Formats: sequence, structure tokens, C-alpha cells
Amino acid sequence: MTHAYDNPGHEGPLAEFTALRQEIDRKMTSQQQASNLQVTISGAVFGFVITNQDRVALLLVLPLTTYMLFGRYATYHAAIHDAATYIREVLDGKVPGGLGWERWILDYKRPRLPAISSIDPLFIQYPGVAILSLLWLAPKLFIDSWHVPVGQRIALIALWFLGLATTLVTIHLTWRVRQHWIRAWTKRSKSATLTD
Repeated sequence: MTHAYDNPGHEGPLAEFTALRQEIDRKMTSQQQASNLQVTISGAVFGFVITNQDRVALLLVLPLTTYMLFGRYATYHAAIHDAATYIREVLDGKVPGGLGWERWILDYKRPRLPAISSIDPLFIQYPGVAILSLLWLAPKLFIDSWHVPVGQRIALIALWFLGLATTLVTIHLTWRVRQHWIRAWTKRSKSATLTD
């Protein structure tokens, strides 16, 4: 039995496939590191604020770090998607029998967990953290009589609105990444229904 990788005429596409799969793995590792960093920073900031309410202004850091970390996450997601699409649409046809992996991932019928599928951890982990920090701080800035100098209060309010703006952008980015997964899931579900 001969395999596509035994044919010397296909060494170039196979080498490119190997390099792209390694790049995808690196990007996925970077995505996980961004997620880990988000959890660590969020936990630390909320921990500081819970133990000492005088540090409540630290919450203004979270919308900005959330935006920056999710921006990296979304960039890695786009790069992974582009590499996978290139493997599926360009390299797959250059190797007899195809490469199969990226096509299989699209066609694979994953089990769905109905109770969990409606709760999106990506929204909770990124914009959810930013929203919680803004909501936690809002009463101090806009309702309570927080004893801070007027100039400092104005600066904190400006930072709060900057945090709100970056949180809205993060929600939009998260929705776009999620929409890609929803389209892939819908396509996968339709193809699975047709083959059943």
C-alpha cells in the first residue's frame, strides 16, 4: 500500500501542510495562554478589590486588558481559520487522496450538550468580566459620595467611559468570532443531516 507521503512529487505540499499544522498548534497554544492570562488578571484584580474596597478603582484596568487580550485571541482565531481554509482548499487537492483533516473537522458530528450550549464561556470570560467590573464601579462613580478629589473623579469617570467603549468593541469582536463557529456548526449539522 502506498501513501501520498511516499510520492516524492507531493513533498512540497506535504511539507507546507506540516508547517501550517505546526503554526495552527502554536496559535492555539497562544489562544490558551491569552485565556489563562485573562483569568489570572481578572482573578487578581477582583481579589484585590474584594479584600480592600479602597482599591475599587483597579477595576478600570479590566475592560482595557480584556480588550487587548481578546484582540490577540481573535487575531489567533483568524490566523487559524485562514491556515485551515488554505489547507482544505489549496493543499488538499495537491495530494492524491487528500489530506483530510480540515475537511473531517468540518464534517465531524460533535455531540451537543444542550444545557451548556446556551451559556457561552467566551462571552463570560472576556466581555462578561469587563461588564462586571464596570457595573461594580458604576455606583461608586455615579451614585455614592465617593470622597476623591474632583479632578481624580473626572479622570476615573473618563476611564470608565473608555472602559465602556472598549467593552462594546470586545462584545462585537466576541460576537464575530462566535458567528464563525455558529456558521461552521450550522454547516456541519446540515451536512450531517444530509448523510443520515
